[in-house]
Amino acid sequence: MNSSAAAPSINSTGNGPDSGNVKGFSYGIAFAVIILIVMSAISLVAYCTRWVTPLGSSRSRRRALMVADQQDEAGLAQATIDSYPKLTYAEAKKTTPAADECCSICLSDYRDDDALRQLPECGHLFHLGCIDPWLRRHLTCPVCRSFSVNTPSAEFV
Repeated sequence: MNSSAAAPSINSTGNGPDSGNVKGFSYGIAFAVIILIVMSAISLVAYCTRWVTPLGSSRSRRRALMVADQQDEAGLAQATIDSYPKLTYAEAKKTTPAADECCSICLSDYRDDDALRQLPECGHLFHLGCIDPWLRRHLTCPVCRSFSVNTPSAEFV
């Protein structure tokens, strides 16, 4: 018996029929990695910039926002808070048809005889016992964050 059977040859140059598949696979992996890096960069930029909100053109609003951020105790004087409109829920339903049915601070439903305070800038209503302490510590509405200091007679603590 002659053992001259042809042994499979190994192509060391990499030019065989399977070398194209390896190159294509390598390019596919590289392309997928590049796409993942680009998507991660876009996600990071979107996450970091979502906290950036325009403060408006008014320097006083920007200053008031910085003061409110720097000092937890920044708020309105009680005399200014007392100057804001006070009404019962029954009156509020007549004058404001879209009035909320509950206080956004304590989440209790309003009764017709409850004393409420209406913020002048945004018109939101709250129980007196809920909004007064809030305004002594904060300059903004707890619902919409509009400034409640835009009245000329506003006094700060």
